[in-house]
Amino acid sequence: MNAIQSSAATSTTHMLTPKREQIIRQQQPGDWLAEPWMIREAATAEGDVWQVTLEGKVLATLPDWAGNLALWIAETHDDVPELLGEIDRLRARIAELTALLEQAQAEARSANTERGDR
Repeated sequence: MNAIQSSAATSTTHMLTPKREQIIRQQQPGDWLAEPWMIREAATAEGDVWQVTLEGKVLATLPDWAGNLALWIAETHDDVPELLGEIDRLRARIAELTALLEQAQAEARSANTERGDR
């Protein structure tokens, strides 16, 4: 199974495992393709097509019936890093709230001990 097939085989209804998240992060193109991707219609000898472009250079060419797929490819380029950033932000917030909860629980235990409660 190649990377495209294995990625497509992953259902969105399953929990994002650390291994799957690592694969998604490694698949990101990074700074070398950081500018927004665009789509455009083009006419070729084979007929009309949709092209996914970066700064005017064609990254992918799709048949005319695949305009929605071309748009999805271009938008996903921006959306996935944004979603990964949100995962990072939420994890940091969970860690912060967990620390506050643990501190509150420790303080409550200490107060109970001082009162002689168990």
